[in-house]
Amino acid sequence: MNEAVTIGRKLRDVLWLASGCAMVATVYFLVRAGGYLTLAGGFATVSRDVLWMAPLSHLFFFGVLALPVLAVASLVGRAAAVRSAVVVFMSLLFFGVLMPWTQLSRFAALVLAIGAAVAAHRRLPADPDRLVALSRRVALTIATLCAVFATVSVAWRVVTRQRAIAAMPEAPAGAPDVLLIILDTVRASALSLYGYGRETTPELDEFAKGGVVFETAIAPAPWTLPSHATMFTGRYPAWLNVDFQQRMNRAEPTLAELLRAKGYSTVGIAANTGYASWESGLARGFTEYHDYPVNLEQVIRSSLYGSSTIADKLYRARTRAEVIKQVMAHRFDVPPKPEHYLMTAAEVTDRFLDWQRSRDSRRPYFAFLNYYDAHDPYTPPDSLRRKFAKPPKPRDLYDAEILYMDHHLGRLFKSLEASGALRNTVVIVAADHGEQFGERGLKNHANSVYTALVHVPLVVRFDGRVPAGTRVAMPVSLRDLGRTIIDVAGIGKDVAFPGRSLASAWRRTATPDSVSAPLALLERVREDDPSSPATDSTMIAAFDDRWHLIRMTRRKIEEMFDYHVDSAEETNLIGSDAARDALPRLRDLMHSALVADIPPGFKAATPQKDSP
Repeated sequence: MNEAVTIGRKLRDVLWLASGCAMVATVYFLVRAGGYLTLAGGFATVSRDVLWMAPLSHLFFFGVLALPVLAVASLVGRAAAVRSAVVVFMSLLFFGVLMPWTQLSRFAALVLAIGAAVAAHRRLPADPDRLVALSRRVALTIATLCAVFATVSVAWRVVTRQRAIAAMPEAPAGAPDVLLIILDTVRASALSLYGYGRETTPELDEFAKGGVVFETAIAPAPWTLPSHATMFTGRYPAWLNVDFQQRMNRAEPTLAELLRAKGYSTVGIAANTGYASWESGLARGFTEYHDYPVNLEQVIRSSLYGSSTIADKLYRARTRAEVIKQVMAHRFDVPPKPEHYLMTAAEVTDRFLDWQRSRDSRRPYFAFLNYYDAHDPYTPPDSLRRKFAKPPKPRDLYDAEILYMDHHLGRLFKSLEASGALRNTVVIVAADHGEQFGERGLKNHANSVYTALVHVPLVVRFDGRVPAGTRVAMPVSLRDLGRTIIDVAGIGKDVAFPGRSLASAWRRTATPDSVSAPLALLERVREDDPSSPATDSTMIAAFDDRWHLIRMTRRKIEEMFDYHVDSAEETNLIGSDAARDALPRLRDLMHSALVADIPPGFKAATPQKDSP
């Protein structure tokens, strides 16, 4: 056999060995993801297209490693090339298995992976022909099964969607379209609409002139999933069993399910793939739900290697220096909730406008849009990166992200207006929670219920039926959004749905008892952080037109703030004469509102622990 044929054969051997190990890694990845979804009832953080994305992702990473192996294989004999390739590829396979286990140092994980690969190699056939043939059979069998199951999965989604559409009744005559826009991680005090010194929301400011602005809208939770779940079900988070590794239960009907049953087309577009994706439970009732995109980056992320911390940092690196920095940091670990490709505000707006142009216009629609740009890491476009400071600090970048989102909201609003659709569309713009930038020594979110995290924007516009240029000072809860939509859309006469309509607030007939209690709840934080007041204690907050009461239940600590005067909430007035009369009233408000909201037959779920 001539030298060229020998080298060609060795190269084929290496590629088959790489493919076999890649497919075994795929099986492990899919079984692990399935365990999270079915056994733990939590999050796998994967696309619904993972059955075909995962094999391609693993082939990519093992293919990259195959390049140096191919170079070495061309220089040695075939038997040595096959043995070396098996050990290298199985080492990568076992290292992937160990990547989520951060209890091990990365060096220890690598040593264990190599040791396991050597031990496993000794149990495999010694004959190169048999070993390559075995790897080829494994690769082809698993790839075929993945292709079959992926095809079945896609077909099932298509059939299910078609059946849901076919089962929809005629919508009520004259029913308006409904557009619910949630700006993820946007605090009210960061918007020029709420008096912020920087012009961060010029488009929203102009749009809001045609509707009602709620001055004190309170998010039901300081992080995404429970806040969205409350908006979608009308139930306070305490009764929804959501957690950082526990998706929303199926017990409570959702707004999308209700509107679909009334004949509405329903579409969701969620840029937050961490806690608003299809696995969160929020997609229930939507005939179309867009979250993980179908693109090259998402394919690469659909593996343990592609969802690692170092891979995510490299995806986001903007300069060669940042790439070198991340490579030197060598963070080869997989967090419990890996980051994924994030749709930008431009993409969310484009997807909605494309869908709107192609939809069945004979039906009204309910659309839910989740914009995620203001969530960390803050990476505004280069054109806005130095908009507010040079060099920018995190708060400057956050504000730039809000301005970026606002620009694309403006595109959406102008499109609705130009087409005439705005006249028959209920538009609600809100946020699921805010963000902290050092207030009380805290950063980010999901670690307290202070005002920076739960005071969010809320704008309601429905031309001709919601008064323009109106501002409502009364504290309200986003719990009432579902009931408000049902009321304003005129489909609520025979509909049972928790919460109360906020329409009474702009009709000037509202009293504190005619809207839901503005409560915010945090049952635990994701990580044990001694600096977080909620590390070992449930936090509950209640608001009235002056006072903000916070209770830390297990710690038996209370705080009370005059939040309009003390916006940074630095002075606890719990024992003061000024707060004495309001304290028992707000305590009773917390208790009575939560007890009244307990669903029939409610059973608390056992919290899931974060794990690799």
